[in-house]
Amino acid sequence: MIANEKFLQPVTHVIFDLDGLLLDTETVHGECINEVMGRFGKQLTCDLAVQIRGRPQKEGFQLLVEKANLPISADELIQLTDEKERKRFPESKLMPGAERLVKHLHQHSIPMAVCTSEKGEYYKLKISKYPELFKLMHHATCIPEEKEISRGKPHPDGYLFCVTRFNPPIPNANQVLVFEDSVSGALSGIAAGMQVVLVPDESLDKSKYPNVTCAIKSLFDFKPEWFHLPPFDDGI
Repeated sequence: MIANEKFLQPVTHVIFDLDGLLLDTETVHGECINEVMGRFGKQLTCDLAVQIRGRPQKEGFQLLVEKANLPISADELIQLTDEKERKRFPESKLMPGAERLVKHLHQHSIPMAVCTSEKGEYYKLKISKYPELFKLMHHATCIPEEKEISRGKPHPDGYLFCVTRFNPPIPNANQVLVFEDSVSGALSGIAAGMQVVLVPDESLDKSKYPNVTCAIKSLFDFKPEWFHLPPFDDGI
C-alpha cells in the first residue's frame, strides 16, 4: 500500500529503526518474554506484543506487568528476560531486504542512521554479527543513552535528536525518510515531521496503521524512486 504519490517528497537522508526492521530481534525478544511469563502461567499474546513494540523498555514491561497481571515488578521482568536475551541476541538475523537496501543507499551516498529504543550495550550486542553493514551508518542514536532525550517513542524526541547528528545539518525534517515496523515508532517519526515508511508485523491490524507516508510488507517491496532516490538495478 502506498500513499498518493503526488504527496511524496524527495528525501536526502534515511533513518532506520533497528528491532523488527533491520534485525529480526522481535522474534527472540518475544520468545524470551514468553518463557519468563510462562513461569507464572501467563502468555505474551499478539495484541500485547504489538502494544509494547517500539516503546522504551521500562514502559513496555510495565505495561506487560499490568495487562497480564504478573506477580513481579517491571524491573524483575526486565532482569529475567535480559538474562535470556544476552545469550540469544548475537544470533539475530537480518530482516528480508535490509542488507540490499542499506548497501544500495550507501552506494549512492545517501546518509543513513539508526534510531533505536535499545540501550547502547544491547545495540552493540545485536549488531555484532554484522559489523561491516552497520559501519555504513553515519551514526546510531540509542535513545536511553542520550541525556538530551527525555521521552521515548512515540514522542518525536529521539528522531529529532538523531537528525542533529548528521553533518552537514539537515534544513528540513521532511527531507528525512524514516523506516519503522511499530506503531509507536511510526508515530514518533510522524511527530518529528518526517516521512515514514511502515513495514509492520503481519499480526498488526491494518485498521491500527497510523497515518504514515506509505506501508509495505517487506523492505524488498520498497521503491527508492518513490522518494526521488536512485532506483535498484538488481532486477528484484
